[in-house]
Amino acid sequence: MIEHGFHPDFPPGTDTELAAIQAQPALSAADGLTDLRNLLWSCLLYTSPVSDPSMKALTVAQIEATVKNGKGKMKPVAGLTDPQVSAVAAYFKSLK
Repeated sequence: MIEHGFHPDFPPGTDTELAAIQAQPALSAADGLTDLRNLLWSCLLYTSPVSDPSMKALTVAQIEATVKNGKGKMKPVAGLTDPQVSAVAAYFKSLK
């Protein structure tokens, strides 16, 4: 990857920055956000909204396995450490 100009590691300070973001209160539609999950691109990817019961039923272990190994059309995410994969899973579970 490096030979092709990609940097597979997160730069120093990323964990601190992520922790600061996660410490902030969650945003909602009242904050001016627009839910785009019902748009065509979402349908084309065959994704379910995070609010779908099947998505809410996923365990952290299932989400971590999907990130690491891929599932369906989703390819595995390479270059993440176990703590980073866990952070992705925790973020996904925090979505409403």
